[in-house]
Order: sequence, then C-alpha cells, then structure tokens
Amino acid sequence: MPIGQSSNDSANMNIPTSVIVPHLHNLFQQTSIQQDLIMSLLSSLQTTEANDASQNGKMPPIPR
Repeated sequence: MPIGQSSNDSANMNIPTSVIVPHLHNLFQQTSIQQDLIMSLLSSLQTTEANDASQNGKMPPIPR
C-alpha cells in the first residue's frame, strides 16, 4: 500500500466485476467442498462413536 493511502481508499478502488466474480465463484466452490468434507467427517465420527458405544453396552451420545 502506498504511503499516505488509507486502507479505506484501497477498498474503494473500482475493480471490474469480470475480475472479481471468477475468484468469488472459486472461493464458493472451495468452501462448499470443505463444508461437505467436514460434514462427512462428523458423520463418520458419530457412526464410529455409536458403534463403539453399542459394543461397550453404552448408549450412543445425543446429537447436538
């Protein structure tokens, strides 16, 4: 950032939508994939906990 230029000034720069939209789309896709992976891991962990609990004769944990 050049000397004397505030962060507010740089936020007000006119950047063409055609430059920003592909980056936002890519970010959205990456975030969606990460969310799916996290949900899959959580589901897998809950299944594992339920199986372990049933083998130990304990009740499975209550979902939050």
